[in-house]
Amino acid sequence: MILSDSNRLTVHHPTLDSLGNAMSPETPSLPQTLQLPAILAALQNGALAALARGPRHTYPLHSTQINITLDPATDIFPTTTTAALSSAARLAVQAALKAASTEGDTVLMEPVMHVTISTDENSLGSVVHDISSARGGQVVSLGGDDDSDSRSSPPLGNRALAIDPKRIYAPPDPFAGSAGEADVAADVNGQRQVTARVPLKEMVGYLKHLRALTGGRGTFVMSVDRFELMGA
Repeated sequence: MILSDSNRLTVHHPTLDSLGNAMSPETPSLPQTLQLPAILAALQNGALAALARGPRHTYPLHSTQINITLDPATDIFPTTTTAALSSAARLAVQAALKAASTEGDTVLMEPVMHVTISTDENSLGSVVHDISSARGGQVVSLGGDDDSDSRSSPPLGNRALAIDPKRIYAPPDPFAGSAGEADVAADVNGQRQVTARVPLKEMVGYLKHLRALTGGRGTFVMSVDRFELMGA
């Protein structure tokens, strides 16, 4: 069965069939108080608990194959409960993971975030340099607020009637400068978006640093993108 974080669990029960019945008269069957689906669920819960706290710094494990063998003759007793099976599975998986970690087959992974940063044109160069150089990130794309205008628009029947703001009269602002100055300011201070992949450890406290780079005008959002090998 497939677990979270690309982990996999396989439970072998060679003396039981898919319904939990003994495959041979010489082998014991499950007690009436325990059904095979309940046992499998208990073993899964125990394995998940062990995978959530790995042997290295109690970090959760990723892409791990767990094999559990269930033999009613040695593992199931008349007083056995699902809680006891879950606890036994957790302890067994923890011991196996600890033994495997000493063989050098495990590596540390770190989350890489998908980050979208909004900043003004003047601060764009500083933000890109900080992401790609100081923080070891990878810039995926650079865009502006008007990028969505270049996409194909749906047919008129499937969208609201478009309104051209230039055809709507608005009284002039007496406190604003000339039209030429306003256009220049809009071009200089236009918002740009930077999309990048950055290790999570480099994004801790990034908002304060971004505000310092952009004079308080920068913002960002991020989500988990992938896991990669942790750098030295």
